[in-house]
Amino acid sequence: MKFLFKTNLKCSGCVDKLSTHLNKNKDITLWNADLDSDDKLVTIESEKMEPEKLKKIIEDAGFKASLLG
Repeated sequence: MKFLFKTNLKCSGCVDKLSTHLNKNKDITLWNADLDSDDKLVTIESEKMEPEKLKKIIEDAGFKASLLG
């Protein structure tokens, strides 16, 4: 499943910080951060994780996250 989150990422350094949290989770198959979008979108693909858990990972990295429909 693919989940889309609106975040407050600002730069590539933010993406690097987030990547350490997302890359260490083996249940995340793929993820991408789009800093060019107005909503600084983060797309995460996972077959095993619930969106609330993914949101918590982003927040634990120090960023805000809102699940988009």
